[in-house]
Amino acid sequence: FLSASQLSFNGESTQYQLKQGIIQAMGDNGWIDYPYTLNQGTLTIIFPDGTQIPFTRNSTTATNQQGMNQQGTNQQSGGGCSTGQLSGTLCNWSGSSGSSSSYSSTRKLVFDGQGNYQFGKEGSFSGDDGLAYSGDPNAETGTYNVGANTVTLTNQSGQTYQFQIKIRENNGAITCIEYEGALYSTSLCE
Repeated sequence: FLSASQLSFNGESTQYQLKQGIIQAMGDNGWIDYPYTLNQGTLTIIFPDGTQIPFTRNSTTATNQQGMNQQGTNQQSGGGCSTGQLSGTLCNWSGSSGSSSSYSSTRKLVFDGQGNYQFGKEGSFSGDDGLAYSGDPNAETGTYNVGANTVTLTNQSGQTYQFQIKIRENNGAITCIEYEGALYSTSLCE
């Protein structure tokens, strides 16, 4: 949520308004209802296709302050930020649903905490003509470096990608990064 009337999801910004138990987001053809529940600090949004995605609130000030403290500690010990701050799977999800078909795509980045990563993707389509699935779970491998505000990936061909760090937990762990408007988050893997 960027402001009281603007939100961003998967890199796209739009207007929103709140109704009782519903977030209404402006779509191409008017307002779209997204029912939600709020339970113990977890906001779970239900998408039109039935997908439920949980979100947790973070304190930007506290997160940024912790990140700066962690960076200072790491730099004093002689070497920038640690690759151990980024470990596990971060996912990016997109999809759409119409009256007779639906499409879903998931991209996964798996970090080993020691400077190596794997990238994979899978997709599915269902429509009147049937179902289709595609997957390439190990499409790319390479190495990564963690900077103060960025994560740089270098694949086996030498191509580099620079991600912005969006969420750093109080313990320094990185749980959300962004590349060209696409968010990769641990919560999108659930």
